[in-house]
Amino acid sequence: MTVTLTDAEVAFVKAQPIGRLATASPTGEPDVAPVLCIFRRSLGLFVMGSRDAERTRRHHNARRNPRASLVFDDLTWEPYQPRGLKVTGSIEVHQADEAINLGTLGAPVLVVRPERKWSWGIEEPAIDDAGRFSVHLGDGDVATL
Repeated sequence: MTVTLTDAEVAFVKAQPIGRLATASPTGEPDVAPVLCIFRRSLGLFVMGSRDAERTRRHHNARRNPRASLVFDDLTWEPYQPRGLKVTGSIEVHQADEAINLGTLGAPVLVVRPERKWSWGIEEPAIDDAGRFSVHLGDGDVATL
């Protein structure tokens, strides 16, 4: 199942080009790395690449374990307001083509196809006047903690 990002979520991701990509080895050893990430709205996927991408741990993990999470977030202090978007889904190594690329055709890129999402502080403040934290779930529900 693929999820759709709202206009506000897309604008937030565009303003936060550095995300944190979490992958795991086939034995479950986790790895988190900052990545330059582009959201291809027309395709509903996130594209990441780097110089010498094939040498990175995230690249090796993606080849052997097709699951990943990706987080974009920021925080202001006055007033205190956390914002973020988290997606989980499949990850694959793809050769850059006309549709999926970061400027160099044929280069390896990582592609995350989101299947679930959570966002906070993007559509409305994450923390209300009573100090409760709200998270928007991918199905339109809101969970208050």
